[in-house]
Amino acid sequence: MLNKRNLHGLKVVAHIAIAPSHQPVTTVKMFKLLDLSVSYIESLMKDLKDGGLLMSHRGPGGGYLLQVGVDELSVWDIFKCFHHREELTESKLPSPESAGLSLLKKEFNEIKQHFLQNYPLSQITKHIPKNQGLPESLFLARHFKPLTRNVLPKVPNSVFDLSNFMKPRAT
Repeated sequence: MLNKRNLHGLKVVAHIAIAPSHQPVTTVKMFKLLDLSVSYIESLMKDLKDGGLLMSHRGPGGGYLLQVGVDELSVWDIFKCFHHREELTESKLPSPESAGLSLLKKEFNEIKQHFLQNYPLSQITKHIPKNQGLPESLFLARHFKPLTRNVLPKVPNSVFDLSNFMKPRAT
């Protein structure tokens, strides 16, 4: 239940949660923040998207956004997005003597699940420095080009306007 994939997924969601709501977070930004491979981050994002926590936007200015409010999310909500992979890798204990051990493991997992369901994501996001996100001005500058000033021509428009252009202008 508390494996590296779950913890990396938790870090990804926490960084997306602290980003401004209008600013999607790209896998490249996550790569720079978390020092994980882009393909691994994309596989984490796929599981989180399939779990209903993230939505994605393609194209320029695209990326991932939270689909659920930060205050509504618990750590368990994130971990259960990766739960199907744990079920595939979990092995059954073959001996009948291990029934007591499997019962203990089941009860322990229920206690962990109860704790994680009551631990809000906001308790984690408050410890992440806010300056790791891009400032809004950089976001806007990256997506909108500055307007060019309209400049009047400094040459005559036609040959008929050449005489007026050659006269010195008094300013």
